[in-house]
Amino acid sequence: NGDVVLLDVHSRRLEVVFAARGTTNSLYVTNSCNSHCRFCPQPSTPDDGCLYDIAEKIICLVKNPGECVNVTGGEPTIRRDRFVSLVKRFSETWKTTKAFVLTNGRLLADADYVDAVYSAIDATRIAFGIPLYSDSAIVHDRTVGVQGAFGQTIRGLYNLASKHAEIEIRFVVSKITYKRLPQLVEFIGRNLPFVTRIAVMGIEPI
Repeated sequence: NGDVVLLDVHSRRLEVVFAARGTTNSLYVTNSCNSHCRFCPQPSTPDDGCLYDIAEKIICLVKNPGECVNVTGGEPTIRRDRFVSLVKRFSETWKTTKAFVLTNGRLLADADYVDAVYSAIDATRIAFGIPLYSDSAIVHDRTVGVQGAFGQTIRGLYNLASKHAEIEIRFVVSKITYKRLPQLVEFIGRNLPFVTRIAVMGIEPI
């Protein structure tokens, strides 16, 4: 019926990876991540490029993907060459579909990387969902398990703003983060006025 399935001959498992009638399809491009969020339900594993390959094949197979498709992981920007190649393939093959990239934004602190992404796709056809867990670098870094992550994410947000990107800030409510939510909202209003929306989210069950 147009679904794309992945068959594992060893485990005899068949998985639907792209549903023809689905409204929230995703391209899962890697299980590797450069953050270690305390509430992440899926531990990072080394990236061998296989999932990027599968995602590109899905793009070639699916003729009518719908208005928007998520690009997710892991951290989808973890391999610069593969991510830019994927975005280019997405843009050239799915000419009327928008990519919604779920990323921690840290690697987008590299302005050249952002330039490469936007050379591969029109700005109106890509949007970003980026977590920001606090106005405090200490709290944010503690939450994602990487010192300096807050500064990288903020630089990534400003680099995207220079391209007039559509940006959704994502905030996961947890014991670590909830107390400074009012200060975070004020921080975003004062320092990130280009943000399109804020999504307040619950912790994913494990």
